[in-house]
Amino acid sequence: MKKIIFWLTMIVGIIAVIGACKKSDDSTTTTTSCAGDSTFTIASSCSDTASGSITGIDNASLSGTFSPFHIYGIQGGYSVDNSTDCIDNSTFIESWANTIGYPTGATSAIVNHVVTSSSTFAERFKFYSDSGCSTELASVVFGYDDLSNGGRASGLSTTISGSTYPSTASKLTYNQSCAKLKGSTAAGVTWIKTLLNGTDPTVGTEYTCDVGTNARYALMFVDNSSSQAQAWGNAVYFEESETAVPSDWDDPDTMYTLP
Repeated sequence: MKKIIFWLTMIVGIIAVIGACKKSDDSTTTTTSCAGDSTFTIASSCSDTASGSITGIDNASLSGTFSPFHIYGIQGGYSVDNSTDCIDNSTFIESWANTIGYPTGATSAIVNHVVTSSSTFAERFKFYSDSGCSTELASVVFGYDDLSNGGRASGLSTTISGSTYPSTASKLTYNQSCAKLKGSTAAGVTWIKTLLNGTDPTVGTEYTCDVGTNARYALMFVDNSSSQAQAWGNAVYFEESETAVPSDWDDPDTMYTLP
């Protein structure tokens, strides 16, 4: 649970700078409002459909969906359904109150990452009023593009707070470039307006917005060791920064693909 809260806290920081970066980028240009925010422009697409594979990652390629919650579905007993990525766990949802928040009436959610091409991926936050992730309250997707691999970092710390991590990782750069959002109910719209300050979406309308070029940097390692991969899927160790590629693991997120 500590790791999940840390991971979601980092996401809040990422979201908070979108508007600031966009305002700086557009200070001398005329923009067309998207989702009621004049600092966003309308984008043609912001895919969150699984496709392709990101190759060259130390130690294996990355494809499909990866999530910090898959491990709970594998272990069982946490109301996480890995076949749909539906999280029907009130403890998880309520723990997000001070980070990403959630719409009033939310009882289930989908929160994950998905590879969308050889150089793009997306983050998904979707909330539902039923326990089976069927009746949507709100959805926000962030798209990342221009992923570039800067080679291998070595000599990384292998033990942090009692957890073991790989000594090498790929050095990645990429951009947060788009957002796709929809509030299907008034409660969903209220959540989106709180999450993305400055937006003013209309209930039932989906928006696809260009949010500028917001650079991100990360260390990533995909563990495809045979014993773990067969039982749990690949582990994805992921340490992200907004300023430069991290020089070492600090408190990396551990996410999982599915076997």
